[in-house]
Amino acid sequence: VFSAVHLAQLMKEDGQLFNMKSWLGAVNYMWGKPGVFRKLLPSYFKYYSPKFHPWQHDARALVEKAKKKWLGDWA
Repeated sequence: VFSAVHLAQLMKEDGQLFNMKSWLGAVNYMWGKPGVFRKLLPSYFKYYSPKFHPWQHDARALVEKAKKKWLGDWA
């Protein structure tokens, strides 16, 4: 819901709020193939599964990479 409201605000600012072609393009971008939200749905549903726990996925390499990128020598 938040993304739809935000999208409507942005389209209003651009003068595209009532432009159906712009809306169809936005919907296609978000839900079309491959689509931003279509790519996120499998991970989203896994995260909210009752069987999910963050420790099931070893993310230590990603954490170290982020530390080096954002903290530099302080990591």
